[in-house]
Amino acid sequence: MLRRLRIYGVGLGLGLIMAWALFLRGRNTKNYTAWTPNNRILEEVRLDSSLILDDAFWCEITCLGFTSIEYTKLLNDGNVVFGDSQVKNWPRSYKIELATEKKGTLVLVYSKTEQKHFEVVSVTKKGEDISCDC
Repeated sequence: MLRRLRIYGVGLGLGLIMAWALFLRGRNTKNYTAWTPNNRILEEVRLDSSLILDDAFWCEITCLGFTSIEYTKLLNDGNVVFGDSQVKNWPRSYKIELATEKKGTLVLVYSKTEQKHFEVVSVTKKGEDISCDC
């Protein structure tokens, strides 16, 4: 019985090593989670060519203490808060948050129109009420 378990264990280990070497080594692991709802929404926002970020948007971002680097991180690694988003009716709205260590949490609300285009509805900093003159 012990011999059978050792043979099984060796075979399982070799199989895991072969699967890792053939399929997973050197690959981008972010592609494996691309099917999740969070990543699908972020990809839709990233790929929307009609999304216009005007000077007022960038003024609000800088007024809150963030830069374009945090905005790019939000689009790549942000967290869609589905509890605060409206996903069943049109126009749909998605609340996306990015928590940073030193600057706080950047919160953006996007609205998706029936033409499948996004627009920025609001830019805020979680936990703080800062008014910007933009």
